[in-house]
Amino acid sequence: MNVHQMLPNFSAGDAIGDDTLALQRILRGMGHASDIYAGVIHPYLVDRAYHWKKYPEHPDNLLIYHFSVGSEIADYIVRIPDRLVLVFHNITPARWFFGFSPHMTELAAEGLAQLKMLKDRTTAVWADSDYNGKILQDLGFENIHVLPVILDFNRLDLDPNPVVGTQFDSSQVTWFFAGRVSPNKCHEDIIKAFSVYRNHINQHSRLLLVGDVRNCHRYADSLNELVKRLGIPDVIFTGMIDDDEWVSLFRMADVFVCMSEHEGFCVPLLEAMYFDVPVIAYDAGAVAGTLGGSGVLVRTKDPLVIAETADLLIRDRQFRDRILQGQRRRLKEYRESDYFSAVARLLGIIK
Repeated sequence: MNVHQMLPNFSAGDAIGDDTLALQRILRGMGHASDIYAGVIHPYLVDRAYHWKKYPEHPDNLLIYHFSVGSEIADYIVRIPDRLVLVFHNITPARWFFGFSPHMTELAAEGLAQLKMLKDRTTAVWADSDYNGKILQDLGFENIHVLPVILDFNRLDLDPNPVVGTQFDSSQVTWFFAGRVSPNKCHEDIIKAFSVYRNHINQHSRLLLVGDVRNCHRYADSLNELVKRLGIPDVIFTGMIDDDEWVSLFRMADVFVCMSEHEGFCVPLLEAMYFDVPVIAYDAGAVAGTLGGSGVLVRTKDPLVIAETADLLIRDRQFRDRILQGQRRRLKEYRESDYFSAVARLLGIIK
């Protein structure tokens, strides 16, 4: 049958974009006709998708809609005759954007309203984590199934960018975080902890913060002001970078620090595991579920505690090895998941 996918933003290197592509490979592998339709299509992906207004609606189609933000597409799919599967990737509550981004505040509020509107329209709902499934349950959704984000780790098997490595002192200890620059990610808590580490534990260190700043410039400005106020050098915001640059920077990392307070899944945690980088992560949202008992899960943001934990991971080889062993176990468990069978089962129960 025709099993197409639709999403507001089809981005290169983005967790939702990668999940969409991986799901398409599975669907086509099953013999289904499966195309991707999107509102905004990244230039790298223009040959992989069509604009959503070209979608060939038909009552025999099954349309999988990836939901994460408000969009005019949601208003459209409510009206079409196609059977609808909602894939819920979470939506960041509007309160996180107050004072930082009127645009994102509006999109988040609109998204929540549209999510509720779609409740009675969906044939089935797939949440990409137990945490997201609980959100849907609380909103009154039924027929909820969990299908974790499908990651293509092969895209990380790139040669590092030859220029990037020459820009950094290879002897510096590197704290690392990857994720869009957004208030719910709480970059300020990483910066404060790094300030303690840099000033009191190891001056020969740096903090790399990799992620898009486009939608939250005011928040990015506040972070830069914090760095100036604390007087700490070597805090580097990279913005959006190409995959080979991203791989180069990740390979420099000595510790991955995540202080985010709202995560529907948090793919970078698994990417850190892939690069064998020990993880310190704050226990919020879906973080604990994604870690699956691995990494160092913390329930405090005390900068001294985070700094000392990072130092322990970096200096204590026995402790570091124990944490990495747990992460390797979790990554192996995740990578061995049979997504083909899971998708076949979920499609099989749709009437």
